[in-house]
Amino acid sequence: MTGMVLAAGLGKRLRPVTIRTPKALIPVRGKPLLQWALDKLGRVGADPIYVNVHHHAPFVRTFLSQIETAEEIRVVEEDPVLETGGGIRNVARMMETDAAGGKTAGGSRAGSDTSGTRDSLLIHNADVLSSLPLDRFQDAFESGKYDAYLAVQTRKTSRPIAIDSEGLLSGRFGEEPVRPADSLTPVGYSGILAITHATALALPGEGSFPLIDSLLALIQEGARVGTYPMDGAYWTDVGTMKRWTQVEHDLANGVIAPEALA
Repeated sequence: MTGMVLAAGLGKRLRPVTIRTPKALIPVRGKPLLQWALDKLGRVGADPIYVNVHHHAPFVRTFLSQIETAEEIRVVEEDPVLETGGGIRNVARMMETDAAGGKTAGGSRAGSDTSGTRDSLLIHNADVLSSLPLDRFQDAFESGKYDAYLAVQTRKTSRPIAIDSEGLLSGRFGEEPVRPADSLTPVGYSGILAITHATALALPGEGSFPLIDSLLALIQEGARVGTYPMDGAYWTDVGTMKRWTQVEHDLANGVIAPEALA
């Protein structure tokens, strides 16, 4: 499976720190957020791993050139920034270009298409830290039931998504569902997903566009987008100074062990 870290964010809510430091390189326990995400993807065999960059891109490139990983890291610079949906589709297109140029996606299973054009993507936001067992998440997606698979939690969020009794994404909570459902439950998307290469290529939108809206459009055309409940797991996105301080506190005081986030 091919990995991807979404690391192009501007980090506006973390200013003034992100005026000079890219959000993806903010340290937690002395380890940049990007490194946490790369390590997590690497441990489940994602290879290669694409990293999209924009804000302070040269800093991120320099960091990646200085670390040693068993996985091949491929940097994708966005200008302008493409948001989550546009960034994922852009990488899906690059997978085809890389395959045509002789590069192959790592981790291909026996009998699978080794060109990389049918390889699925396992995607992790750079600013997300969690104790989600990524291997179990990956196994559930690889059951073949879904075109895309989102990690979700029952938590407060400004724009909750709605899932049906089977855990299928059905719309945004409080809005008209895009597929028939007897009952809907509000959950928050947690910044971790898996998606088939074909689905990533088919994400509708022009230039820069969000992920959830494009998935909802595909669901109307018959796509199945499942969800993995991670209630009970530790989760945070280091998107504000308060959350950054909180996760450092939690790690320092044993609320969560560093190895649980790896």
